[in-house]
Amino acid sequence: MATALFPFSLQQSGEFPKHLYEELLSTISRGDNVQAVSSLLCKGTPIEPLGGRSVLRLAVTTDRARTVSLLLASSASLPASLLQEAWQSPDVTHRVLASLTTAYCCRLRAEKRHLEKISGALVEGINYLVETIEGNAPWQAVRRWEKETDRTALNDLLVNATASNCSEIAAFLQIAEDWPFSTGTSAASALHAPLEAGHQEIAELLLSPHMLDTHGRLLVQMMTDEE
Repeated sequence: MATALFPFSLQQSGEFPKHLYEELLSTISRGDNVQAVSSLLCKGTPIEPLGGRSVLRLAVTTDRARTVSLLLASSASLPASLLQEAWQSPDVTHRVLASLTTAYCCRLRAEKRHLEKISGALVEGINYLVETIEGNAPWQAVRRWEKETDRTALNDLLVNATASNCSEIAAFLQIAEDWPFSTGTSAASALHAPLEAGHQEIAELLLSPHMLDTHGRLLVQMMTDEE
């Protein structure tokens, strides 16, 4: 986390998080100024997406290698789609790709250790993802399941992942299932399960402003800045 990187107290700038976030986006868009980014993080600037824009995605797609490393070390969330987007972009260089690949694999392996006594199917899925990410075609780790895939089984896996606060495997499962609110054989949905277990952050992660409905509309396009 950011506080682990910067052991001194965060400065109380008096600025609103939205303004700080806009400044962080602007700083990243201008260059790979890791000192300026570090200073903004020390002021308490949020690093999770606000207003439909992600500082990590911006840093990756503009190939800010040092900034990407800093944001990953500060525990910025990793959307499953970002891996595919980075590997398929001609503008992202090997240094950024290596940082992303390492981050995905490290976080998935950490979640695997947590899930070993909870779900063999999730462990098997993580093994597949890590093997794919470390293979010759990392972008294939993000793929939609075939139509005949058992949606009930997918939902049950997502419920187990969210209840265990395993956000990375949950992100991959969310892409596979398309929508996290249905219920399978589990009593709770993938949103109810993390809230019941006290993991509000992972519930918020599932409520991504980048989610599409059946008409291809983004949630963020239907929301005000305040929302």
